[in-house]
Order: sequence, then structure tokens, then C-alpha cells
Amino acid sequence: MTDKTAAFTKGKPEEALLCIDKGGTFTDCLYQPGGSSGTMLKILSSGEYRFSCNARRGQNVLFASLDSTIRAESLPGMEIRLFGDQNEFTCRVMASDADSNTLTLEKEIPFEPHSAGLFTGEESPVLAARLLTGTPPDTTLPKLQWRLAGTQTTNALLEGTFAPAALIVSEGFKDLLLIGSQQRPDLFSLKVNKPTPIYARVQEAGGILTTEGNEQKPLNADLILASFDDWKKSGIEVAAVCLRNAWKNPAHEQHLRKLLNRAGFEHVILSSDTARLINYHDRSQTTLVNAVLNPVLRNWRADLERAAPEGTKLVMSSAGGLKLFGGFQPVDSLLSGPAAGVAGAAASGREAGFSRILSFDMGGTSTDVARIDGDPQLTFSHRVGQVSVMAPAVDIETVAAGGGSICRFDGHRLRVGPESAGADPGPAAYGKGGPFTLTDLNLISGRILPELFSIPVDIRASEKALEKLRDEIREKTGSRPEAHRLTADLFDIANERMADAIRTVSVRRGFSPDAYALLSFGGAGGQHACDIAERLRIQTIQFPATASVLSAYGLMTSEVEEIAEKQLLQPLDEVLAEADEIVATLKKELRRKTERITKANPEFRTLLLMRLRGQETTLQVDCRNNDLSDAPERFRSSYRRIYGILPAGDAVVEVESMRMIASVIPAQESGKRTFGTEKLENGPVKSQSVVLGDVRQEVPCYRAGNPELEHGLKGPALIGSSSTTV
Repeated sequence: MTDKTAAFTKGKPEEALLCIDKGGTFTDCLYQPGGSSGTMLKILSSGEYRFSCNARRGQNVLFASLDSTIRAESLPGMEIRLFGDQNEFTCRVMASDADSNTLTLEKEIPFEPHSAGLFTGEESPVLAARLLTGTPPDTTLPKLQWRLAGTQTTNALLEGTFAPAALIVSEGFKDLLLIGSQQRPDLFSLKVNKPTPIYARVQEAGGILTTEGNEQKPLNADLILASFDDWKKSGIEVAAVCLRNAWKNPAHEQHLRKLLNRAGFEHVILSSDTARLINYHDRSQTTLVNAVLNPVLRNWRADLERAAPEGTKLVMSSAGGLKLFGGFQPVDSLLSGPAAGVAGAAASGREAGFSRILSFDMGGTSTDVARIDGDPQLTFSHRVGQVSVMAPAVDIETVAAGGGSICRFDGHRLRVGPESAGADPGPAAYGKGGPFTLTDLNLISGRILPELFSIPVDIRASEKALEKLRDEIREKTGSRPEAHRLTADLFDIANERMADAIRTVSVRRGFSPDAYALLSFGGAGGQHACDIAERLRIQTIQFPATASVLSAYGLMTSEVEEIAEKQLLQPLDEVLAEADEIVATLKKELRRKTERITKANPEFRTLLLMRLRGQETTLQVDCRNNDLSDAPERFRSSYRRIYGILPAGDAVVEVESMRMIASVIPAQESGKRTFGTEKLENGPVKSQSVVLGDVRQEVPCYRAGNPELEHGLKGPALIGSSSTTV
């Protein structure tokens, strides 16, 4: 693990592999020049790289403590924002000197700064690429193989910053998404706030297809033609078309697309292209999500193409596989970052000899957990915010508890999250007036080594924010809590919420957590993993060397994946009789998709979604080696584990659908995956006072890479690096 140093480097790197995951707070990067070991970098997702610095007032030379991976050639021309006590100043970098660790600025500095941030006005992945490759602003980036994961589409959906769209549905179904599934989000709430549909307009189209896909009544497009001018005047250029039974016959949808294209609608999304499956309600929502986010994804592509017109660009799908960026759909991107983390956890677990893993990814904004048993578990329908999406995704449980989660008192009880301080202003410790967060709590409690933290932190600002919270509680309750009791309670709330998320993917699905290893990653994971493992009686915790950037490592270790699906709705006996033909058809479709990236032969994995006839909920059966003959016994085993009984002997088992996954290693690989830890001196570097439970005690502190750690260590202790503390 490369720790922060005072020096930064010079020299042009070779063509390389660049893996970047943009999270809610931090953007994680792994950079690997061909044939050499890789380097790690974390920057803020607001598009700023923060670092410690010092300078004299009235001077224009800044002494900078940059990460050793930063290339000096990239810095001239960048904007720099300086921070001092209650002061902020912005100007431009004119020159950089790697030998003296200095930056020359275009203006004199009006105060003595303690930290600074570099930015170009570009998205954080582009800024990171410039810093790592030595490419200054307004210069095209070199040819790279990009592997990306990000939150752009997810944030747009959750924040409502997507394109206005018109939804076209079958006659009589205008209120389909308004009525919804009739499920109450909170069964015992006396007041239910119904989510507002995300379309700007909704219009019915006449015409009927039978359940077999035969035309019973011709399409009557006149019902919607009159609406086109009104939509255009309202600024709507996106349309989602979702008609009943179009999963059987897409002819009516395809005709409407021709009419909309002629009328000038740039983005027209059909349900028969998006999710060719039964379930009219969720298919409509999925198609609409694809439509409203299509311009967002297109802008993301365009921004990257402007900065880096050359090179291969792959992106992580929600299902945990790489796809070509050009053919990527928005509904495939909603869990892109968390899926990359699970892929990294699976790879790290295999390397350490663990196949059964509970992945625990605690970042700046949220915590994502998943169960891995050889392969990550997949789901084919998931929720993002208030929207249900029919698209394959890694089965992930997310809670709004991360390092940036705000700790507050709402007048009745203490709360941790779901609100987050984000990247800007960030936690109080970042010195930009942010609120009291879990990061501040860990800093005050001694669970972070400030001198190694990747961003300059001010414990005094954290302590002031804690005192402010204690004062607020006194104003509302008349009693001011003791600081140690308050911090213990906040830790307890956060840790229990995260432990309960792990119970959701394990205990509530029939699996015992103590049969798994807990693989902890994310910048904040190391501060909480031991407490959470104790709550769940987990005996083994793995902390990978790349823990703070494991989502980027997941991108580096992932394979290209494509998924094909076929709706069956047939008894199992009939499916087994036709299995060879169905499997051959799906394999042909998948080979055609993977050949766009590599000519290598893919490996296939077959999943059957099965149920008893008359049931709605399906069980996922993984047919190992694509052998469907043992599907009946696998279904019975899964049924008994979930429901506690075996299905009746005369019950008809139905196959709802078949999914096939094709996996293949990308054609271009760049060297070995090595991220070595710097070898350091034996023994602890210092001791530090740390809150453990209800007591504070002195514990030894070690640097990651200390040889003593290889032979075992008896705790309590702290192990620190520039990106995380365990």
C-alpha cells in the first residue's frame, strides 16, 4: 500500500490500465502502467484533490504534500483553492517542481494556508486521470484502457435531475404507475406518502395484443399524435413506450417509435428492447427509468470522449460484469459502484482462500453489504429509491451509514444518517464548516491516525461540532449528555444499523453469518468491522491491502459479462425436454454480444428462476456446469431452506424464466495485479488514546507494511495507512 509522502513525481508513464470508481464522497483510482506494479489514489468526488500545504503570507510559492502518485507535469494550469483559519483563496498553478515539492501560483497568498485543493472543473475521474498520467488541463488524455464505475445515473434518479419524459401506455392504463403495486412502504404508518411518478406526461395508445402476442385490435396512433406538439413545446424530447404484451410481440411499440422519431424525439425507449419480460408495472417503470436517464448517460459518455477520445472504455454493470461503454443502458448502471466493490471482495476473498464471504463496504456516504458463496448472488429485480427496476444486479443491501453520515438529535432521539455531508463541505474535520459526522466521531475517539489520513483533518473542528451537538440536545431536553456517553451511543446506533443490513442478506435468507468471513473495505470499514463482527459472532475478518479502493480493484479483476434471458412460464418437465434448444439459442446471442469486445470463447453459467405453479415468488437455481438435469433436486433443497418444508409430491414446478451469463476476460490485460505494501521498521510507531466500548485506553499504532504484522498481532491496536485505519 502506497502511503502519502511529501514528494511527487515526474516523467511520462506508458500506456496503462486505469480503473476508477466514483462514489458519493470519494473517487477511488487504481492505475497500472504496463508491466509494473500499480498505484492507488483517492480524490473527492466533487472533482477536487485535497492535500496539506504551507506557505508564507504574501508569497506565491506553496510547499505541497502531495501523494507520491501525483505527476508534476499535470499541475500547471490547474485551479487551486487554499484554506486557512476562516479563509479561502483561489488562483491558478503556474509551475510545479517535483524536486523541491513546490507549486508556483499566479497570485500572492493573502494568508497562511494549512490545506489546499486542486481542480479543473472536470468530473473527478478525468481529474484523477490527469494527475496520474501527467496530463495538464486543456490537453487530451493519452490512450488508456478505462474501466469505470460511477453514481451519475443513480444520483440523477434519486435527486430528480433527469430529463423530462413522456410515457406511452396501453389504453386504460394511464394511471398504472400512479396506482403502483398497492404495497405499503411502511405497513404500520398512519400516513403513507405515495411516490410521484417520474414522467412529465402520460398518454394512452389504442390497440390490443393478446397474451400470445396476436393482434386483436389494430394500433390507433391517433390518440397520441395530437400530443406531440404539446410535448415538444414543454421541452420533452424523451419518450418511453410500454404496451401490454409487447414482450410477446413488439410490433406496436416499434411502429410508435417510427412515429416519434419522425416527430423529432431524440430518445425513444421501448419496453421490448429494455426488459422483454412479463410484469407490466415493473416493465413500465424500468422502461421509463431507461428513458429519463438516457441523456444523463449520453452526457457522461460525451464528457469522457472529449477528454479521452482514444482508448477502450469499459464500464461495470449492476450485475458485476464489464460492458462496452458505448452500448451501456442506464438501467444497467444503477448499482455500478457497489457491484464493483462486491467483485473486488470476491477476488480478494479467493486470493486469501475464502469462498464464503460477507462483503462489508463502508464508504463516505453509505454502506453496502452482500453475500458471496463462490460467486456473488444475483437478483433480477431491485429498487433504487422509489423505483422498481427489472434488470440483473448483484444482490446488495444498502444503508445510509458511511463516514460522512450526519450525527444529530431530532428532538426525540439520536440519529446517524441518512443525510450525508458528502464531499463538499464534508465532515467538520475537513475544515469547511461541515456537520458532525461518523468521521468526526472516529477522529475524536482515536480510531483514525490524522497524520496518515489522505485528506487534511482538524480534530479541533470535530470537537467543536461535538460540543455544538451536546448544546443542541440540552436546548431540546434540558440535559447535556456526557461526551463519552454520547459518542458510545452514536457508535452503537451506526454499528447496529450496519449489522442489521448484514442480517438481511444472511439470516433472513436462511444463512448463518458465523459460517462466513467478513471482508471489510471502504475507507471507513476498518474502524467499525470488529464491532460489527462481534455482534454477528463472525470469527474471521479480512482487510485487503486495497481495502480503501476495492471497488476500483474489482474493476481491475472483473471479466466482461453479458446476460441473456428468456421468459418461459412452462412446467419444469417441458423445459427440460427443450433445454438443449433453449440453451443453444441463448449461447448464440451471448457470443454475438461478447465478440464486440473480445474473440475469446466465453464461459457460461445458467440460472433458472423456479416456483410452484400458482406462486408469484421465484427461487433462483444455479445449474452448475450448465447441467439442468439436477434442477429438480436443487429447487427442492432451496425450497426447504427458505420455507422449512418440502413441496408436496404432486405440486407442479414451473420455470418462470431462464437466464444465462457469459463471462470472458477482456482482450487487453496490463501487467500483474500487484499493489505492494512498503516495507517499514519493526514495532509500533507510537501509541494513541482510543475509545473502546465505554473506556478510553492507550493502544500501539502500526503502519501498514510493518513486518511485525506478518507474524500476528494481539490487540487492541491500530494499523494505519493513507487511505484507512484498522
